[in-house]
Amino acid sequence: MSKLKEFWNQAVKFSLGKGKLDAKERFSVKLDKLFDILTCKCQITSCEGGGCDGCVIQAHINCSCSREKRIPLKDLAYTKGQKEKVGSKGSHQIGGPDLQEHKRQADGDEDLELESVAEDEFVPEVELFPETEPEPAASTKVQKNYALASVRYGIGLRPTAAIATAALIDAGIITEDNTSKVIDKNKVKRAQEKLMRELGEEFEEKCREMGGISCILFDGRIDLANVMMEAEGSDQSFPAKIREHYYPCWFNVKVKHSWIKGPRHIQFQLDCLKSQRKEVLDLVRRSAWYAHSEAILQTLLCSEDQKERIEERIEGVERILAIRGEGDPDTQLGDSSVRTRRTPDINCDASSIGDLISWSEGVSEPPLTCLLSTSEVKNVIKTPMEIEVFE
Repeated sequence: MSKLKEFWNQAVKFSLGKGKLDAKERFSVKLDKLFDILTCKCQITSCEGGGCDGCVIQAHINCSCSREKRIPLKDLAYTKGQKEKVGSKGSHQIGGPDLQEHKRQADGDEDLELESVAEDEFVPEVELFPETEPEPAASTKVQKNYALASVRYGIGLRPTAAIATAALIDAGIITEDNTSKVIDKNKVKRAQEKLMRELGEEFEEKCREMGGISCILFDGRIDLANVMMEAEGSDQSFPAKIREHYYPCWFNVKVKHSWIKGPRHIQFQLDCLKSQRKEVLDLVRRSAWYAHSEAILQTLLCSEDQKERIEERIEGVERILAIRGEGDPDTQLGDSSVRTRRTPDINCDASSIGDLISWSEGVSEPPLTCLLSTSEVKNVIKTPMEIEVFE
């Protein structure tokens, strides 16, 4: 490394125009020669000068260096030529690889290696992992019945996955040591899509065999999409379909999509479905997530600044005060501990959002008011509570 640094410093000095002219010329001559980094500095003589013409080595050296520092005999002639050459060419040049010689030497080395291994030391290859038919992926093991039942009864992906996984646990297929058969919602979705494709292909095949289908009929006695509507102020009724109620609800949600409007959508849905059958109302009850006391109270506190809305804010404040009970208005806060959130039973005959549920038990105030003192909650009567808009 020191020789490289010294050589580099000389090159930098001469490139800047420093140094004597004769030293610069000697340096230029040295640039055309092989940079000598060999540890052995012993003199090399050619066979021509030694009187041994026809020698295979073509060069000799009287070296007194240690074995690890000596130059190999086959490299003597090349090293001597590189040290003495001037310019880009010398008596010895590096050519391309001799593929024939390389193959010969490689084959010889391989033969020597094989001969060195004794026959009694040979160990036959043991097949540790015998080849077996690959097991189908866990996602393909979701039974067809799971997908069919979930599509038939309109069960979501997550509930279907949870029920199917629980069934496999009960059957002993899923254990603590083997959880590869656990079913998630993505596996259920793929199973449903595969099932629907198969059913679609089967339906198309039947259509081709039967010569096509001209129309599809339904039985109004069992089809819940067919309902009877009663005209207001009259005893007459007329047939209708659920979609006549679905579209107004859908557009109402699209226009008023703030999360504090959830209880009002439940009320609007009940107003549209009062003429429906009991089975339809049961579906509304099961999906009345926004009828929880927390959501209703938050909607009451955020009611607009109108006469009828002020009454709603008063109702919301009074119900929160009833939940909190007696206490110092300036220091009393709401209960922010972990609570059970259960979809409540709704009153299908409710005329306002405050009448949607029973306030006798299992009610709690909104999380956003738990950090407000009782005095601050009372101020909501004058000014509606403002919240972040989460679309």
